[in-house]
Amino acid sequence: MFQGMNIVHPPYSTNEFWYNKIDPTKIDVPKWADLEDMHPCDLQSSMLKRCLPSNDTVGSIEDPYRRRNIRRIYAAMVAEFDDMVGAYMTAAKEAGVWNNTVFIVTSDHGDMQMEHRQFYKMVRI
Repeated sequence: MFQGMNIVHPPYSTNEFWYNKIDPTKIDVPKWADLEDMHPCDLQSSMLKRCLPSNDTVGSIEDPYRRRNIRRIYAAMVAEFDDMVGAYMTAAKEAGVWNNTVFIVTSDHGDMQMEHRQFYKMVRI
C-alpha cells in the first residue's frame, strides 16, 4: 500500500483539536538577523518566498506572536500527520500483518520555520 499525505504543506491550517495539543510556551521563536546582516543566499531565498516585509506589513511579519503562531500551526499539522501514521500502524496490527509489514515514511523537504527570516515551503518566482 502507498499513501501520499499532503497535510504538512501550505496553506498552513489546522483544527482546534490539534492546535490545542501544542503548548505555545514551549515554542521558540528564532531571532532574526537584520536584513543588512543576512547571508546573500538567505536574503535571496527570503525575497523569492516573499517572506520579507513591505513597508505596510513590517509590523505583522516582525510580530513574535504571529511567528510563534505559524510555528504552532506547523507543529499541530505534524502531530496530526503522526497520528495518521499511527492509525496505519494500528490497522496493520489489527489485521494480523504487523510482522510482515514495512513502514517507510519519507519527506520531500522541510520548512524553514522562521529560521533565516523564512517560512513556508514554497519559493515563488
